[in-house]
Amino acid sequence: MAANKASRVLQGRYPAPGTSPVADAIRARRGPRGITPLDAALLHVPPVAGGWNSLLGAVRSQGKLPGDVRELMILRVAAINRAAFEWIQHEKVGREDGLNNAQLYIVRDEATPLPPASGILSSLQTSALRFADA
Repeated sequence: MAANKASRVLQGRYPAPGTSPVADAIRARRGPRGITPLDAALLHVPPVAGGWNSLLGAVRSQGKLPGDVRELMILRVAAINRAAFEWIQHEKVGREDGLNNAQLYIVRDEATPLPPASGILSSLQTSALRFADA
């Protein structure tokens, strides 16, 4: 990076509101949470950040799955891939969408065969986990 140019995105120094249409779109989608570290990294290449924001916005808000099932599947993929960062980000969302400790334990433990819907997971949740595992 040239000496006269500073990084456009440094922690605590994200583009100010109104200075970047892409950052503003991310803020609008994220709400009070604001720009995340992932967003900040992507904002180094605004077209990539904009595309990622559009994709995640569609997955998060334009799909037909109930929020608990969507987050259950995202968390299962995070568990399978040992993606701790993804788990940390989505566990809170999953809880907000109704997942409880017992359900999250089952989602995280991908090594144990899935039980039938036995009062902890709904039949839809069990099917979603099986789909994520396939």
